This record gives sequence, structure tokens and C-alpha cells, in this order.
Amino acid sequence: MDLVAHDFLNCPFDEHKIQLAQDEWLTYWSAGNRVDSRGNPRAVVIVLHGLRDAGRSLIPIAHKLAQQFYVVAPDLRGHGDSVQPGYYAIGHFLMDLRRVIRDVGAQTVSLIGHSLGGHICARYAGIFTQDITALIIIEGLGPPLGDPEQRHSPQASANPTAPVFTPEEEDPQHLAQRIDDAITTADFAREPRVMPDREFAQNRLQKNNPGLATEYAEYLCECLTVTETDGEPAVRWRFDARAQEVFLGISHNRSRDYWRRIAAPTLIIFGDQGHEYWRSMRNQPNYDGRYSTADLQDRLACFQQVECQTIADAGHQLHYDQPVQLAQSCANFLDQQNSS
Repeated sequence: MDLVAHDFLNCPFDEHKIQLAQDEWLTYWSAGNRVDSRGNPRAVVIVLHGLRDAGRSLIPIAHKLAQQFYVVAPDLRGHGDSVQPGYYAIGHFLMDLRRVIRDVGAQTVSLIGHSLGGHICARYAGIFTQDITALIIIEGLGPPLGDPEQRHSPQASANPTAPVFTPEEEDPQHLAQRIDDAITTADFAREPRVMPDREFAQNRLQKNNPGLATEYAEYLCECLTVTETDGEPAVRWRFDARAQEVFLGISHNRSRDYWRRIAAPTLIIFGDQGHEYWRSMRNQPNYDGRYSTADLQDRLACFQQVECQTIADAGHQLHYDQPVQLAQSCANFLDQQNSS
């Protein structure tokens, strides 16, 4: 992919800080003007990134929308220039989003979230139902269900009174393994991975995301890495791997209860290759990472007003693989809501 004729990488951002505690700050970035040519406040769009990413990585969306909206892109706690407290629960992320919206001074906002960011936005929209004018969830409905025949061991199903846990993430046997994995990650995070330079980080980023253009990858590495100044020059990723612990305390069934409360028109966007991400994350036999028709329809039916779109030649990181098309899809949906 070539970025010739695409200028979104030139989108300027302003930096903002919200103090959470002594020496603890939440950072967010803004693009576009807060007021229009007549001095009236512009509508606000919040864009939330996913795990191991940063607010400014959503620059294709910010650049496109900043022509019409005031776009705000927070660094989630544990990421970018925001605080890395070492503990992460969904409530913390919801509080941070609330703080950002208050700091911006907006009564209503549109929300766009990718992956974990989509999960946070959906929860928020299900709580503050009257404050959200539109919601866009990008690859943010959680992992597809596995094959029902593979979800439970014969020993577990042999007991007819045993509870059935659906989805699998809520089965105690599976949760036990996830807890052990989270401890391993936390132990690893005590000594973050160090790389020799940004070129090494960029090569790794492009290897993991083959559709990512070189120029875009260079920009992303500026947002996603920090250079160590003590001792030998070295580069490390600018996120706390422990942030993934947020999912240990999330019930996917309860998520559906929040989805049912969402009053705002909702667009859900998938990448047609997104299943490869879920398959690699689960890494289990007979799990292909795809939503069955029944599984997807059941999730979509939870939303009061919903549209669904799939973008071709894109994986879980749609903003890496198809940045221009993703940004256009977001703009079209918000324009549609503003004109209705």
C-alpha cells in the first residue's frame, strides 16, 4: 500500500493533560477547531484506541473528521503519554472517558472506539444514554464464540446440574488459565521489552501488520515507542502490557445488557480478515475466529439502531490496513446522523 496522495499523516494535534493524582496525568490529543467560523461550539467526536496502541494512531479518522468536528483522541491509561498505574479495570477506563468529556466541556458527543476502545465506548453509551449522539464500534464486539461442541470438556458436561458458561471466557476452567496467563504477562512487564532502535520496532510492527504502509509505520513508531536515555540507547513500546488484565473482570453477557440500553444510532465495522486476530489470540483447535451467523445476529439484535459494515482486505487493525476507507466510513455515518 502506498500513501501517495494521502495527507492524513500531516494532521496536527494539540496536547492536553488532566491531572489524576500527584505526578499522574491522563493525556488526550485534539484535532480541528473547537468553534466554527461563527464562534459556535463544534460537535465533539471522541476516538478511543485499542490495546497496545495510542490515541494518535487513529490519525486517519481524526484527519478526516477534523474538517467538520472537534476530534479528541485520548491515550488510554497504560498507553501513550498517559499514566501507567499497573492496575486496570473497566471502571477506570470509563471514569477516564468521563473526565475527558468534562474537560472538553461537551454536553453530548459522538464516540468511535476500536477494539478495547469500542468496548469502553459501548459501555459508556449504555450508561450515559442521553449524552451520546452516535456510536461507531470498530472490531469491538469481543471474541466470537467457539464451536459449542468444543466449549466444555466431557467431564464438565457429564454433570447434568453443572452450570453452562456462555461465552467460554466466563467458564471458570478457562478463566483459571487466563488468570495464570495474566500473571505471566505481569511478571514479564516488570522488565519491558527493549529494542535497539525505532527501525527495529518499525520492522516488527510491519511484520505483524503486513498491510501497514512504511510511511504510516514510521509515524506510528513515533507514537508507540519511547527512547531510553539511561545507559545504552534503546527503545521500548509505550504501553503497559498489564492493561490487558481489564478483560479478566468483564462479563460478555453483561456487555449485552449495556448494548440493549444504547439509544444512539450505532455503526459496527469489521475487517474481513479480523478472524485471524481472534484465532491467534485463542490458539485452540477447531477455533477459526469467525462469527457464526447466529452469534453475530444475536449480538447485533442487542442494539436498538444498528448498521453493520465489513471492510475488505483489512484485519483487526483496520486503521492500519485500510485507513482511508475506514475514515470515510466513519465520516459518512456521522454525516448521515447530522442530516437526519
